[in-house]
Amino acid sequence: SSGINAEYGRGEEFEGTIEGKLNTTDLLGLIQASEKEIRSGLDDIGSVELDGYWRTVETEYLTSVMSRVLMLLVEKAWSWERVPLIECCRALEELQPLFVSELSLRL
Repeated sequence: SSGINAEYGRGEEFEGTIEGKLNTTDLLGLIQASEKEIRSGLDDIGSVELDGYWRTVETEYLTSVMSRVLMLLVEKAWSWERVPLIECCRALEELQPLFVSELSLRL
């Protein structure tokens, strides 16, 4: 199983057990592409680099994150076209990691 598919969204207790995690150097050795192309491709599929390793977030978890973001948008009467990234991420910080909130807003 590829480290790219090692899912973050199951919680920190699961995180420590993931085998086969890949970092950018590993990917450069496996994929015939520049670092910029690899990072762009990983970004396109919603991967995040955490502690030096690439991961994707489970679709089910990301759906719940996006739901919380949408509820916050309604509560704050923010336009979905101009979400204040920092304020939104900080408001949800107690419920989910900052990078997950940011990822959901990038998708």
